Amino acid sequence: MTQAASRKDDVLFSVSNLSVQKGELCLLEDVSFMIRRGSFVGLIGPNGAGKSTLLRCLYRYLSPSHGEICYAGVSLSALSLKHFSQSVAVVLQEVANDFNLVVEDVVLMGRTPHKPLFSALSSHDKQLAHDALVAVGLIDKVHQTYMQLSGGEKQRVMIAKAMVQQPELLIMDEPTSHLDVKYQIQIMELAKAMQVTVLASFHDLNLAGAICDELLVLKKGKLVASGKPLEVITETTLSEVFAVCAHVEAVACQFANAAHKIPHIRYFYGYR
Repeated sequence: MTQAASRKDDVLFSVSNLSVQKGELCLLEDVSFMIRRGSFVGLIGPNGAGKSTLLRCLYRYLSPSHGEICYAGVSLSALSLKHFSQSVAVVLQEVANDFNLVVEDVVLMGRTPHKPLFSALSSHDKQLAHDALVAVGLIDKVHQTYMQLSGGEKQRVMIAKAMVQQPELLIMDEPTSHLDVKYQIQIMELAKAMQVTVLASFHDLNLAGAICDELLVLKKGKLVASGKPLEVITETTLSEVFAVCAHVEAVACQFANAAHKIPHIRYFYGYR
């Protein structure tokens, strides 16, 4: 395989000149980027920047007005829904509250894309659910009703559901926004431990800088910066994109026995 072919095969998702127009309002404008296999990519930007709109296009909830999205080199428009649903899992910001199911059954819903219609669950399916619930620390809740769980527990169930789906790509739309700090960190560490390609939007920039391999920055529907966290999270970016004053320093981080530097933001208060 040539070096050029190898680089092409390394790209799982590519977005080219993506635009979304709603009436007179431009939600996304000429957005282009690529996501490499196995990377953990963070999507950041102020409220209304277009983060959720972009993710909805990627998981096929919205159709773009212009541009092309390719998954593993194939246009989404040419990719079967069955293959896409087997390959891509989605965890959203708002946790569903209307599942009148026990936790195990919610997790097993992740096997649906892989099962023929009306087929029974196998012992393999149930073992995957058991292992996923052990991984997220909820095996003791396996027979509890989903609606009785806390917000953090519900998000961990959604991660377990994504685990049993066994996707190539996990898309997360601000899944930690309403959670305590403990669960914010835990949810993202669980996602990283899945060892799949991840694209996740964040509000917490320090968390994004610590967890992600690369960051994409949106402002008013445009991609204004991309790169490694230390390249992207700068005092200039925080001022120009988020309209805040802050000091950014590189600090040591230990994750999965690999030490590296991450950006740490210290915000200034009491200024106008």
